[in-house]
Amino acid sequence: MIIARIIGGLGNQMFQYAAGRALSLANDCPLKLDISGFESYALHNGYELDIFNIEAEIAGRKDISSLTGSQVRLARILRQKLGFSKRSHRIEREFSFDPCFFDIVQPAYIDGYWQSYRYFESHAAQIRKELSFKKPLSGKNLEISGHVAQTSSVGVHIRRGDYITNPAFAKVHGFLGVDYYVKAVRLIRETIPSPIFVVFSEDIAWARENLQLGQDAVFVSHNTGMSSYEDMRLMSMCKHNIVANSSFSWWAAWLNNNPDKMVVYPSNWLAGRKAVQDYERFMEDLIPPTWIMV
Repeated sequence: MIIARIIGGLGNQMFQYAAGRALSLANDCPLKLDISGFESYALHNGYELDIFNIEAEIAGRKDISSLTGSQVRLARILRQKLGFSKRSHRIEREFSFDPCFFDIVQPAYIDGYWQSYRYFESHAAQIRKELSFKKPLSGKNLEISGHVAQTSSVGVHIRRGDYITNPAFAKVHGFLGVDYYVKAVRLIRETIPSPIFVVFSEDIAWARENLQLGQDAVFVSHNTGMSSYEDMRLMSMCKHNIVANSSFSWWAAWLNNNPDKMVVYPSNWLAGRKAVQDYERFMEDLIPPTWIMV
């Protein structure tokens, strides 16, 4: 049995699931998810992985404590720092890919963000299958999906919101600014014939005012709250992607199954680069090699 701790927004949860699932496949054992952290988690939309066709059960408290020695995360961290943690309890050591990850054998509890495609690239096809959406498209989203399927659609994700209003997020991530999007759009236009830009943002007014995307551009702002994941689904259905420095749009681009897709990403993924020890290595582990940096 592998238990993966799940916390954060949807993009973070997907990285945690994908790494845990890859480890469970490598160990030929079931995956369980520890979602107890959401009992006191006030950000984002809570636990969201149930929108996908995942292969995992929810871990019980006895399952968790049997592998970690405690049901309380703070106590588990203290036990590890003091050298009393169980061998079955593994906390992520750094943000970059850890090649020792697959030395972990079951039973094990893993706690981290695991934000690297390298953790699950060997099982990419299976992960894509399981991270498919359960519910069929409907209403306005179904209409937009038809439009993106019939055009040279480019999904553009602009994340402002908490990257501006939340001081902690602003310090680590920060809003990319208009220059990135202007350069990314220019590159797409130089490469893709007749692109149609489909914009996803919680600040559509800013996008309309600052980006010159042409009369055919589509602006999507109706998916909010618990239906926000529909933006990820629609972005993944576009032919190409311009991603923000966000795991949400990272996953939209990764789930995009167009073999000829062009994915543009920002060089300044983190505003606070000191958050990671080796920024260049972090980026190499995070970004698939076929994506294009601007």
